[in-house]
Amino acid sequence: MILWSSTQFYADFDKLACDALETTRLTAADLETAAQTIVQTVIGSLLK
Repeated sequence: MILWSSTQFYADFDKLACDALETTRLTAADLETAAQTIVQTVIGSLLK
């Protein structure tokens, strides 16, 4: 569930993510950072 909701956030709430990052557009680097964070969070929760 956390994987779906995390990725869905970026798909549905692009404007909100941009506001949080104080930018007008998400870059490839922003999305890569998000992907790495999501993977680390999901894997970390599985290893606990």
